[in-house]
Amino acid sequence: GEFSILMTQNNLILSYLNEGRLNEAHDQMKSILEKVKKESKEEAILTNTMGIIYFYKGQYIEAMECFQKASQWVSKFEPEDTFLNATVKGNIASTCCDLGKYQKAMSLHEEVLELFESSRPEHPYLAFCYNNIGFICKFLGHLLKALQHILKAYTMLKQQFEEDHPDIARVLNNLGIIYLKRAHYDQALDYITQALKIALK
Repeated sequence: GEFSILMTQNNLILSYLNEGRLNEAHDQMKSILEKVKKESKEEAILTNTMGIIYFYKGQYIEAMECFQKASQWVSKFEPEDTFLNATVKGNIASTCCDLGKYQKAMSLHEEVLELFESSRPEHPYLAFCYNNIGFICKFLGHLLKALQHILKAYTMLKQQFEEDHPDIARVLNNLGIIYLKRAHYDQALDYITQALKIALK
């Protein structure tokens, strides 16, 4: 049906982001959004993706506008869709973080974490929630709390991905930075070296 076609187009555009084709992704998504049914689940999902495109481009104000619109529509049309609600909230939280609104980002990430823990405790997104909360804790100077969350993310990611996965490298790097800030230099060097090895593969 039409929904399946739109989701296929949506996934194709998301793949463009991974390839760095940001302008192409933006232009195609703009064209699709002009034709989609207004204030619908489809528009919410596609608007969320447009927000991700703006986020990748570093246009955080535009990204936030898209995520907030998507969030309103998801709450209105798909209130029972926990995954969609949590995903959009997570995107708002990440954008808040990049805009320097760390307390707001922390509050939203904790809401997302609660949503996933209650509905999809095995979902890979949980690891990213822990990592994101840890990352914000690091910015706020709560290094022990940051370490606890990022170690939890690392444990979960190791169960989900091969040891040379880029997401594991990111978490290892975050662990290295926290140990560095805590003056645990040997551990910091170990984690950062492991992250670098993965990144150079």
